[in-house]
Amino acid sequence: MNSPPLLISCLLSGIAGLTGHLGLFIKGDWDHHAITLINAFVFWPTLICIFLALFASRATLSWTAAIFLSHHGAVCLSIVVYRYFFHALCQYNGPRMARIASFWAFWTIIFRRKWHLKVQDLHRQYGDFVRIKPREISINDPAAVKEIHGIGTKCVKGPFYDLNYPHQSLQFSRDRGYHSKRRRTWDRAFTSQALAGYEPYVLKHCRDLASLISARTEEALEATALIDAFCWDSMGILAFGKSFGMLQGSAPERLRQVKELGGLAVLVLCTSWVGFLFRNIWGLRRETDKWLGWCGEQVEERRK
Repeated sequence: MNSPPLLISCLLSGIAGLTGHLGLFIKGDWDHHAITLINAFVFWPTLICIFLALFASRATLSWTAAIFLSHHGAVCLSIVVYRYFFHALCQYNGPRMARIASFWAFWTIIFRRKWHLKVQDLHRQYGDFVRIKPREISINDPAAVKEIHGIGTKCVKGPFYDLNYPHQSLQFSRDRGYHSKRRRTWDRAFTSQALAGYEPYVLKHCRDLASLISARTEEALEATALIDAFCWDSMGILAFGKSFGMLQGSAPERLRQVKELGGLAVLVLCTSWVGFLFRNIWGLRRETDKWLGWCGEQVEERRK
């Protein structure tokens, strides 16, 4: 006797899930709502089921769990079918799992750190245009540079650039109007006269790098680490008027800690919503706040 109502309820719940995905979630970017969606689809349903398991009858728990599973199952099924058969990028070839989820490349990105080589292999297999994730294609065609980054392009930055949402910067802004306004301010720092003014500082730092390499000709050097340190010190010189001392091995403690946590950044290569999720984890958010505080101190010191 209870089966028909449960069956109908599950059917309605499934229809609601399908409607929500096809009518809402396939439109726009939802990455920066990752925490809200996880709360709605995972945390609260789990909490409700735990509460019912402790204080309600088994029948009530089973009925509620069936409703949730019907809804979530319909959403997942709709996502898979839509991405595999109807997504705008379906015309591009690539691994089958790349059509469904970004985590198909999890092992390559997180553990092997050879994603660039994997993508190169995919281009050899599938050609210049490869679908590497449900919403992303990799392009191996020089002509695409002008089409994507040239004047009058209709291309916009992807969800990855919302990592600092709701805050915006010149590099991470997806709003054309805001970007144009900020760029006009920054343009003064990149005039011919301004660039010529940076040259002596960069040349001196290049000589420091050359001297360091010359002094250690009898031993093997890790070029990646040296160039990384050179770049950090160069940024410090140009932005804050001082080197961070990375080449000399005397980097500030806060900078060393951030570099150690930098390995977590590769998670964002899997899918951008992971970045929004990690940003709201208490421990990591505390470290982020400390990092931003240190950056603020460097800016204030530079302004004095």
